[in-house]
Amino acid sequence: MKSKQLLILLAIAVVLGIVYVATRPGEETWGEAAKSGQAARLLPESELDPTKVAGMTFTKNGKTVNLVMEDGSWIVKERFGYPANMDNLKSFLVSLTDCTVARELTLSDTQKEELKLDDNGAVTVQLKDASGTVLKTILFGAQHTREMEGGGMPQGMMMMGGGGGAIPNGRYIVKDGKSVLVSETFSPVDSDVAYWLDKEFFKIEDIKTAELIVDGKSLWKLARGDKNADLLLDAVIPDDKETDASRLSSVKNAFSWIRFNDVADPDAKPEDIGFAKTKTFVATDFDDFRYTIDFGEEKDGKRFLKIKSVEWIGEATRKPGADEKPEDKKKLDDDFAKSIAEKQDKATELNTQFAPWIYEVGTYSLGSVDKSFDDFLKDKPKPEPEPEKKEEPKEE
Repeated sequence: MKSKQLLILLAIAVVLGIVYVATRPGEETWGEAAKSGQAARLLPESELDPTKVAGMTFTKNGKTVNLVMEDGSWIVKERFGYPANMDNLKSFLVSLTDCTVARELTLSDTQKEELKLDDNGAVTVQLKDASGTVLKTILFGAQHTREMEGGGMPQGMMMMGGGGGAIPNGRYIVKDGKSVLVSETFSPVDSDVAYWLDKEFFKIEDIKTAELIVDGKSLWKLARGDKNADLLLDAVIPDDKETDASRLSSVKNAFSWIRFNDVADPDAKPEDIGFAKTKTFVATDFDDFRYTIDFGEEKDGKRFLKIKSVEWIGEATRKPGADEKPEDKKKLDDDFAKSIAEKQDKATELNTQFAPWIYEVGTYSLGSVDKSFDDFLKDKPKPEPEPEKKEEPKEE
């Protein structure tokens, strides 16, 4: 195809696209109206004071998630009082109070069922005050979607690479018995209970030493002298073996970005979470924090760990410098004492926050440290055989 013809086709495609956008039937301009402030709010201040909300209940198909404020902190009741994710919680409340009504709807029972606004399909959200009194009940139905490029687009636009498909851009809701369409998708109401957990977690950076203990016996120890060095296996290596550098390196980063999926019942039976037999991983970092972590065997496709303790084991007495002046001593002593206090406080905080809980982590998360001594070794490469020497022909 000549370049001139291609340019003409592209120009036609663009024109068709513009005409399509301007004339497509049923495509709502309500999204723009909502953004411009022309639409009424779903929950105006006259109906709900967000500062009075001290509880939220999400119910669907008999399953319930309760977020409750207790002693000034939000918790997830279905997860044994584990702290709630404040970012997710605040974002949801802000979305509720900022959301605008795009369109009021008159729906038959059949239409409500199709839009999941009946008892079988809707997510019922109750906002409660500190006494447990329900302030507002809202039913969240199906999300409203909009077709993307390729989904009903003109042929010319599809030729330009439109992928098609639908994206959510609103939600069907029932509030105070009235059915409405709003300009917010409210995806969090479809999330499972783990979405509402505070996912802040510990991490171990710059591991200095590492050890795995089973039944009170050390399986292996690793150590390095500085942050730029590699971890080395603290053991005598058999003559026919050498250490596997990649596996040693994986230990160094094993808990740099650790995440958890869920929390277990603190009173769970050990056999139910793979803790009938456990291993203990002990690591220190270059800030002299020592982490002791118990973990069990895989159970029903899940693995669990418990942060047994976090301790600061550094030197608590400052050694004066050789050329230290007397007038500098007090400031240096005070700075050192402050640093020690901060590290001890950090250890206490980590213990308080994480030690009471058992965490479900990905099955891959412990793979780097759940190894035997032999896993860190590999066979030495066999030497190449020396080439045979050819005998020079004898001169007669």
